Amino acid sequence: MTFAKNMIRRLIALVTGSVAATAIATSPPQVTISPDKIYPYVVPKEYLSHGAPQPDGITRPLGHDLYIVLVHDLDGMVRNIVPDDLKTLGLTPSEALAKADANLGTLISTQTVKSTVFPSGPQGKPSALFGGHWAAASAATWTGLYGALSKALGSETLVVSIPHREAMLIFHEGDRAYIQAMKTMIRDKESDGKKPLTWEYFILTKDGIKPQILGEQER
Repeated sequence: MTFAKNMIRRLIALVTGSVAATAIATSPPQVTISPDKIYPYVVPKEYLSHGAPQPDGITRPLGHDLYIVLVHDLDGMVRNIVPDDLKTLGLTPSEALAKADANLGTLISTQTVKSTVFPSGPQGKPSALFGGHWAAASAATWTGLYGALSKALGSETLVVSIPHREAMLIFHEGDRAYIQAMKTMIRDKESDGKKPLTWEYFILTKDGIKPQILGEQER
């Protein structure tokens, strides 16, 4: 009966959104864990206090009060990877992170996470949109992202926006007018996302992704 009651409470939370754990089950159901179904997942810092404990060396800060955790895909829902999972899989934290990154790359390369390059946006500059999947925002953490898009977008420095978990937009670094035009467009198109993350930007270069810090006049 205790297990059944716990399942009912989790389902109620998922339907009503009454707790921060709507995206990550805090008490993992009994499933067969597979190394091919672990992925990075971007969450607000508030989720860390509600989710199940991650193994040491797994949780990483992304910036703008967001963190990267590892999750197991449950056919469209996800739950945290917990310490016992790594024991079951026989993976070290670094091996688990590498496997999750490779799995994410597969989602992107197979268009399970859909991506589209728009050749002309504000100021005639191209941009890219990733969406249609719960891992779309997490694609910002993929190690192959810069190599895949820097040439396609014609820029060595890219700006990344992840307004909610099912959207990631990438575009040129530009002047204040261009950044503001992109911000206006993104807010207009993506304000209805169900799992909001941040309106702040990240900078993507060959060295990786980091939070962009703007002056007040650019916000």
